[in-house]
Amino acid sequence: MSSKKVSCETNAIPIPSLDFIAGVVETHGSFYVQKIGRSRVSHFRIKIHMDEAKLLEAISTKLGLGGTVYRYRHGGRKYAMLVVRRKNEIVDKLIPALDGRLLGSKRKEYEKWRNRFYKRDLLKRIS
Repeated sequence: MSSKKVSCETNAIPIPSLDFIAGVVETHGSFYVQKIGRSRVSHFRIKIHMDEAKLLEAISTKLGLGGTVYRYRHGGRKYAMLVVRRKNEIVDKLIPALDGRLLGSKRKEYEKWRNRFYKRDLLKRIS
């Protein structure tokens, strides 16, 4: 773990390693494509209990993401969610951080999402 810390009300949270982040993604991460009008937009999110919101802030800091950690209630439960939508953050930060680190079914889900993302991006550049 790095010596950098994210402040917390009760203590500081160490900035997690990329392997630790991959473990969080395997258990709480989602990769999806949303259709908006005629285009499709790739998204990534991590959703966890609100008590762990500072962990999402530490992950965002480690990956250099500009995203906000959203806090909300649904069905009587409290959640925190980190969402990545920006193309440059997906290409330059998220994909390099996750490539080769995920295992099992989450790895297959990730690779399918990543390959679709690159295929769409390539087709846009050719058109």
